[in-house]
Amino acid sequence: MQNINESTLNMLKALIPLSAGLLILVVVVLVYMRGRGIRAMASSMGLRFARRAPYDLAATGLAALTWGDERVLKNQLSGLGAAGAAARCFDLELSSGSGRSRRAEYLTVALFEFPTPRFPAFALRREGLFA
Repeated sequence: MQNINESTLNMLKALIPLSAGLLILVVVVLVYMRGRGIRAMASSMGLRFARRAPYDLAATGLAALTWGDERVLKNQLSGLGAAGAAARCFDLELSSGSGRSRRAEYLTVALFEFPTPRFPAFALRREGLFA
């Protein structure tokens, strides 16, 4: 195996932070472009868009959407859907715990609130033996 000379080693040391910075920039740009794409889709469909929007998930009565210590709603689309139902679609980040025991789940949720009940009662729960 050849020895790496000092100038090559210094160049590699400089490239590592540069590469990490470039990777972070790419991720930020992709997230921005995703939000922009969702905003354009919302406007073409006549829906309202909110990058971050408060919404009372407890009002849904679905335990799968209310677990954890922290809930963050992002990229919310809202408006009237079929049959007069209020439609709301959003990305949801649920997390609990801290440090190594931190657990996070990422969901895309579509909620439809019909003026009159149209479905039989059902339960939606997280997957798992003791969930």
